[in-house]
Amino acid sequence: MRTAPQPGTGEPVIEATRRCLAPLPAGRVVLAVSGGPDSMGLLAAVHAAGLADRVACVATFDHRSGPWATRAARLVAASASGLGFRVVVGRAPEPMVAAGEAAWRDERWRFLRQVAADGPTGVATAHTRDDHLETIAFRLWRGGGPRGLAGLDVDGGPLRPLLSVARADVAAFVRASGVPSLADPANGDRRHARVRWRLDLLPALESARPGFSRELLALGARAAAWRRDVERLVAAEVTVRREPQGAVLTLGGLADVPAGHLAWCWPAILAAEGVTPDRRALTRLARETTVGQAVPLPGGAELIRVTGETWVLRRPRETAVPVPLAGVVRFGPWRFRPARADAGRGEPGTWHARLPVGVPLEVRPWRPGDRLAGPAGPRRVARWFADAGIPGPLRVGWPVVAGGTNVWWIPGVRQVALPPGTPFLSYDCDRQPD
Repeated sequence: MRTAPQPGTGEPVIEATRRCLAPLPAGRVVLAVSGGPDSMGLLAAVHAAGLADRVACVATFDHRSGPWATRAARLVAASASGLGFRVVVGRAPEPMVAAGEAAWRDERWRFLRQVAADGPTGVATAHTRDDHLETIAFRLWRGGGPRGLAGLDVDGGPLRPLLSVARADVAAFVRASGVPSLADPANGDRRHARVRWRLDLLPALESARPGFSRELLALGARAAAWRRDVERLVAAEVTVRREPQGAVLTLGGLADVPAGHLAWCWPAILAAEGVTPDRRALTRLARETTVGQAVPLPGGAELIRVTGETWVLRRPRETAVPVPLAGVVRFGPWRFRPARADAGRGEPGTWHARLPVGVPLEVRPWRPGDRLAGPAGPRRVARWFADAGIPGPLRVGWPVVAGGTNVWWIPGVRQVALPPGTPFLSYDCDRQPD
């Protein structure tokens, strides 16, 4: 691959790449490269701009959707290795010939997130200004609100060095630099709505109304500015306390905002928790809600009003049966594991317990009648939850360590204090990431 373009060619691509990646520390970017002209252009621009040190690795994924996908992954691996980049190649576990674009995208991003989980700052993709325009148009057609009309110009997502660059400029840079690439046949398949917008609808609208694309991009810029204003407001007002079963959301100054106006903020509030409310949920949130009312969210989650300013985001409930406490025990997302004789720990805490030896213990969900001993005698587990500030909606399915009718430990909340000299086992509890 030749990455030194002719004079006067490729400057927009290289300069845009430099502006985005040069401020980042070395070794912090996963460069997502598919083998198509845009992503191969980005790979070449990073090299030509002297920013290869910013890249932790080049990541490419074979969807096994046909011969093109396999050839493209091989091309990326060979080209990136030839430029001195470390390459990570992913491959779908099963052929995805008939899966469709959405499934391919989901599988590819699952792979990219796994690669980026090793420590880099984020994933960089080769989306161009044309991709941004198509996204705005597509979402406008589907009735998207201002948050969606921001298109690809959003914070907190992938890095997009080429978002201000026209696809034609990238193509010119690729030709001038002698960059090999493979055109994805799906990009010309009019069975996909986005392809019809790209090849037919947007050109027709631009022809009927010259300047339409520029107006649409200006609309996207205003929507992106609005979105950032809302996200700053939410960051300043809303506090989040994450618990194993969900999160407690305190709205602060937003608590007095009328429900119809607050509904515009809920997508930003929930985004940090990985939840995207659908139109039905937002319609319900736009109405006044009462304490105790639950609003269903996609994926089985629920948003429940606890007080005037406090809401609980509860994750999907998990059914679990009692499990004997022996060795490492997994109980839904919770993990119980033996600890090393309290070495260096001092007194036990809420997530670290000393449990009696010789008592058959099990991990099970707490029950309304459960009691745990305290200084003043046995006390209901529900009251210990209340003392710990854990709202009712987050208590569903919370595990306890019990022996017979006695509860010895409520992880994260309380444990029974053993009399001095009592033989004990040490255990830790934590919640595994989703």
